[in-house]
Amino acid sequence: PRRLSPDCPPMSAHHLPPPTAAAPLLPWLLDALAPTSRSRVKELLRDGRVRVNGVPVTRHDHPLTPGDRVSVS
Repeated sequence: PRRLSPDCPPMSAHHLPPPTAAAPLLPWLLDALAPTSRSRVKELLRDGRVRVNGVPVTRHDHPLTPGDRVSVS
């Protein structure tokens, strides 16, 4: 299994808490996945490993709305 960062355990899918306010995906992910590096978060996006409401998302500026379901695999 892959790891998000050396500090994160192996996982198949990591479900993150839903956003509480509208925000672009990348800044929200950087906060939610801290201390994972910006480069690593962008790599997760580029590789299609981030899903919003069950749909793979690769755009860093994808708009999030409160209650969206975000997961990383």
